[in-house]
Amino acid sequence: MLDDAATLPSSDDSLFQMIIKRFPESYETTLKIVAFLSKTRGYQVSKDEQTYITIHLARIVQKNV
Repeated sequence: MLDDAATLPSSDDSLFQMIIKRFPESYETTLKIVAFLSKTRGYQVSKDEQTYITIHLARIVQKNV
């Protein structure tokens, strides 16, 4: 697992915004996962983690098209 020094600064979310725009359907799924984890585990998913999840969901979708 990465430590806090390896994450993007919270003020720099340009990558996050780019991923949202490029993969809107995957991001919608990511939001459902985020809500599920918050509700069932009380876990707050960071923007970095949301970016990671969205990228990998988009890769899976593109691979299966």
